[in-house]
Amino acid sequence: MPRLKRFRLRLRRPRLALRPARRRMRETAIREMEHLGVHRARYLLMLPLLLAFIALAAYWRVPRATVRTFQPVESPVTSPLGGWAADATLDPAEAAGPYSFVWAKATWRELEPAEGEYAFEAFEERIHLAEWRARGCRLILRVVLDCPGSGWEMDIPEWLWEKTGDGATYDLPTGRGYAPDYSNLTLQTAHLRLLQAIAQRWAENGDLAFVEMGSLGRDGLWEQLSGAEGPGLPMADVAAAYIWQYATAFPETVVLAPKPYREAVLLEDGAYNAHLGNAEATWDWVNLFSFGGWDEDIGENLRPAAEFGLSSAAGAWVEEGIDLGALLREDADSFRRMALECRPTYICLADDTAFLDESAAEEMENIAREVGSRLWVRQASWPWRVRTDYSLYVDLTVRNDGVAPPAEDWPACLCLMREGEVLWQERMDVSVTNWLPGDTALRVRITVPADFAMGQYELAVALCDPRTGEPAVPLAMDCETRGLWHVLGMVTVV
Repeated sequence: MPRLKRFRLRLRRPRLALRPARRRMRETAIREMEHLGVHRARYLLMLPLLLAFIALAAYWRVPRATVRTFQPVESPVTSPLGGWAADATLDPAEAAGPYSFVWAKATWRELEPAEGEYAFEAFEERIHLAEWRARGCRLILRVVLDCPGSGWEMDIPEWLWEKTGDGATYDLPTGRGYAPDYSNLTLQTAHLRLLQAIAQRWAENGDLAFVEMGSLGRDGLWEQLSGAEGPGLPMADVAAAYIWQYATAFPETVVLAPKPYREAVLLEDGAYNAHLGNAEATWDWVNLFSFGGWDEDIGENLRPAAEFGLSSAAGAWVEEGIDLGALLREDADSFRRMALECRPTYICLADDTAFLDESAAEEMENIAREVGSRLWVRQASWPWRVRTDYSLYVDLTVRNDGVAPPAEDWPACLCLMREGEVLWQERMDVSVTNWLPGDTALRVRITVPADFAMGQYELAVALCDPRTGEPAVPLAMDCETRGLWHVLGMVTVV
């Protein structure tokens, strides 16, 4: 028993030796807490509460985000950036289609009957330009020097024929007419002056949406006349001179070429297909842009330009003589595929869509949902409040359900509005021509002025006309609108 007691005492001695050390550590901790202002250990329980309060305050100060998602509308949307184009000679009061553009072919004889004297007013009256302008439609123009008809009448003016006179008359099953000598320098000089006068008349005031390179060949299509004795086209060097004339005369207007000519590709111009509905001609046109090939008309090897319709505008014409109604009734899928493979910004129709029966009109409406660009905002998020003199950052997901981006870089804008009145508007630092088919994610901002009144405002988005700065493009989204401002939601200015 004494031995066991002595053993237990030996075990207790190390523990007793540790007590002073523990006491010293506790005293040190108390002194440190007293140095920090904590006099009792239980006050340490306040630290987690203090940290929680700081976190809550920080959460309250951080702007919370508003997230809105939207749905597309099902009906076609008439947009000045793409869609159907009607024959401008139709009566605008009776035209039923949702037209964005009107097209016209103009002969040189009609536009400049006397040297240096232009009959633009008479041409505008013939195509009802003022009425179409009032409907918000813009002009697609092609100038032609040889338009085969039933008579021998020349399509260049008499005064020019007297100065050149080196062309050739022809009488072929496809038509009769007169083809001028396109290589004649007098004709080329006068042609440039004509294009410059057209640009000054219609391009500078915004009436002219697109210019199709015409001038060469039948109907300005840069194609040889069928028939062994038909006059030919000039070689590539002369054709290049006409391309540069169009580029010089219309520096701010989108110019479209009928084929991927080297000079046109270098200028990043667009393209147009005048044979939509003709399957063989359309697929040859698509393959020429996709893979290149030899062009017998001007004797040049054309390189592919696979980005046509994505880097610039593309147009399509329903070929003359095509019964569009019958084609849509019998093989609508084939026509739709042809149309969309051309990536058209617009499709020109020779007749009003009112002549189509119900089934054909429905197919045209389905195609209209994909022609050109069809833009809408799929999702938007932004802080629910913003301070004055600070930037409000908005994250947007823009959807393009069309087959091509917008052909023109119209300003995309955000605004703050109240009761339908725009109180502050700012252009986004984006280029809408980069909104390719599919989704495009953007982070944009609007800077709230320092003297802006506090309160709640509607945040809205729009595509604006570069000439007026006013909203001009309806977006294909189901949301509240104030005119053509599309309301995303509310934001509070503090």
